[in-house]
Amino acid sequence: MKWFRHLLIPALFAGMMVPAQAEDKPSNAKLRLPWEILQGVLKLDSKNVRLTWEEYRTLLRLTSSTKTPDFNMAGGDVVLSRAEFTRLVQSLVPPAPQSAEASVSKASYRGRLAGGSAIFSATLRVEVPRRPPKPIRLDLFPGNVAFQEITIDGRPALADVENGRLYVTLAEAGSRRVDLRFSLPVPESNAAQSLTMPIARTPITEWILDIPERNLDIAVPQALHREISPLDGGTRVRALLPPSNHVTAAWNPLAPDTAKGPAQVYADVDHLISVQEDALRVKSRIAIEVLQNTINNLTLDLPEGFTVLDVQGEAVREWQENAGKPATLAIPFRAARKGRMDFTVVLERVLSGEKSTTTFTGVTVQGAVRQRGFLGVELNSDAELPTPVTQGLEPKDPFRELPAHLAGQSARLLFGYKYVRPPFALSLALSRHESVTVVPSVIDRAEGTTVMRPDGKNVHQITYWIRSSAKQFLEVSLPEGVRLWSAFVDGAPVKPVRGEGKKTLIPLVRSLRASDAAFPVEIVTYEERPRLSFLGRETLRLPMPDVLVSRLQWSVVTPPEQEFVYLGRDFEKPPSPAQTATTGSGGFFDGRKSMGFELETLAEKPSMSDRGRVDQRNSMAAIVPQSIAKDEAGWAGKEEMGDFADAESSIPHERFEGDLPGAPPPAVSEFKKIGAIGGVGAGPSATAGVLPVRVSLPPVDTWPTVVYSKTLPEPNALLALPLYHAAGWVRTGAWVLAYLLLGVLAWIFRAPIRRWTAAIWPRVKPLARKAGPLASPFGALFAGLLAVLGASYGPSFVFGIVLILYSLALVRWVLSLFDPAEGEKS
Repeated sequence: MKWFRHLLIPALFAGMMVPAQAEDKPSNAKLRLPWEILQGVLKLDSKNVRLTWEEYRTLLRLTSSTKTPDFNMAGGDVVLSRAEFTRLVQSLVPPAPQSAEASVSKASYRGRLAGGSAIFSATLRVEVPRRPPKPIRLDLFPGNVAFQEITIDGRPALADVENGRLYVTLAEAGSRRVDLRFSLPVPESNAAQSLTMPIARTPITEWILDIPERNLDIAVPQALHREISPLDGGTRVRALLPPSNHVTAAWNPLAPDTAKGPAQVYADVDHLISVQEDALRVKSRIAIEVLQNTINNLTLDLPEGFTVLDVQGEAVREWQENAGKPATLAIPFRAARKGRMDFTVVLERVLSGEKSTTTFTGVTVQGAVRQRGFLGVELNSDAELPTPVTQGLEPKDPFRELPAHLAGQSARLLFGYKYVRPPFALSLALSRHESVTVVPSVIDRAEGTTVMRPDGKNVHQITYWIRSSAKQFLEVSLPEGVRLWSAFVDGAPVKPVRGEGKKTLIPLVRSLRASDAAFPVEIVTYEERPRLSFLGRETLRLPMPDVLVSRLQWSVVTPPEQEFVYLGRDFEKPPSPAQTATTGSGGFFDGRKSMGFELETLAEKPSMSDRGRVDQRNSMAAIVPQSIAKDEAGWAGKEEMGDFADAESSIPHERFEGDLPGAPPPAVSEFKKIGAIGGVGAGPSATAGVLPVRVSLPPVDTWPTVVYSKTLPEPNALLALPLYHAAGWVRTGAWVLAYLLLGVLAWIFRAPIRRWTAAIWPRVKPLARKAGPLASPFGALFAGLLAVLGASYGPSFVFGIVLILYSLALVRWVLSLFDPAEGEKS
């Protein structure tokens, strides 16, 4: 606002009047002006207020005024009357909160027990700050009590009860006193007496109760302060309460009343006997019913050889175990108790030796008029427990005839018994056996992929899907000369360490999945070998960890210039010798264009879907080195992984439909196109010194792949796969040499062959005449060549039969070259 800007004028004026003082003591410079002059400078006495258009719009927006004030425009500014401006500014001040019409500031309750009820007098202080325009109907007190009298300042009050609440009517201002007299019943109980009473919620609450009994322990749980004092023939409790809607008091005699005679105790004692590795543990639930009088302690007889571990109960004080024959357990109570009480006693006996016999005689309540109960025996160890020898016990079905609280505590109940009175005896003959070591971890499947390059550089990716209960490291023995490029556990990078015997230890970071879910452990290794020759043998080696592997699937990607053949029996070979190859611009691991055998193999594996298997193939598409094609000569001398690592973090991807339920998603997805292998949860690793990156390498195009399988491979060993290879021209030359050799052999053995053909010629001569030109040696050779070319696109066995017939035609044609008669026929 413009008139606020004029506040700068006095400051500038003061600076011009006293420059010397401002330089010496700027903090003490002051300006004094008469009020009349200040009003003139700031124009406070003006009848109008001048605002800019923006200031005016802001003021209207803050006030949210629906009525537009009257204003004039002068020089582009808005001119308001001072009264209108004052009204707008005052509308910005929020209204003061409305005070309550009436409130209850203090309440005092005094009561006494009379027979089976409690009679109370309540005094409530009600504050009415101002005279109400009409009478106030005040919600004062709960209405679920029996009122005897309701007065306001000593006069009868206008009151009514609605919806369980007491309402009184007030018409005058000031501090008013409301007196209530009411009664409520006291519930009967054979145990501790108690009383719960509704009260008004007030800042100050005093509550007093007189009980016509001596030597009482009175508890008021809601009280912040409690005083207990004796009265003539009774006991008084005074309590100060925080704001609350009810108050509860419970009282017990401190000692039994000798005039009533001895108390009658009835006990139900149930035992759960648990056979542990080296001890017998008994949990005894004791429920007693005290009649005719009260008791302030209880004594139990303990079985021989057992010690007490714990005693729990509602009113139990510090218990004490006393030695003797039998040993006893003294349980004091905080106050004399009557009625039903429940508490639990835990006993234990340490077993000695591999074989032992223990007799359990139960816990006996001293002085009980009657005691009965049940026994349950459970086995929580690998010990052998034959049927116990019993005395005074009746066998029961452990799951159908035992009480629910006893059968529900254990799922391994073996025996159940019932007794109607002590004493009884249960003899347990235990025999512990030596434990047999089982497999703590297992690898459901291992998926290996090897990329072989013509220059001898091989990259291996192995993924182990492991279920481990408590294994800390996965131990892998890498072949000599093999380097470990990366290691990921459940999609997160880890830092392997070196173990004994140059073994590599991969820390198994506990997965956040369920304890029985398999999680992947992926490693990528690299080895460099001599360049592939045109003919030879290559032995691939895949490391097996120190964990049992159920199934291995090994995919071998070979150069297209070479033909590879496996002749061993250790692996399950493909159903046909032809290698499967895929084509496409997305990489040679594009599962949509893979050939028949690979997809059939994936479909036969129940533990993984076809799409998941293809994604595992896709992961190896990123394992071929990127720098090989660019810098072939300097590739072998690089030792640092930084030359092949991508700085991008791993990219998470969504699970494909059809993956294993509860199993982790595949290690690689469609991100092969951008050169990253995305693992689930591959965020910052908790292992120091490991960056959350993977080796990012481009795919290879149109390379054949052969999949080999093996069930239960040898653990903690190197799995060898020998492959024989030959260049394409070597294979072609071998076929040419084979046919030349066949021709030479036909010429050498022409005489026996002619005799054989002369013997069968009369039988096939009629068919040869029908064949026409194909009956000649050259015609048969030409037809056989066409048949071989056509059969090469068909099944292998058809191609083999046609190839044999073509060889026979070739032999006949060679013989015709040396037989003039045949030549004339040709």
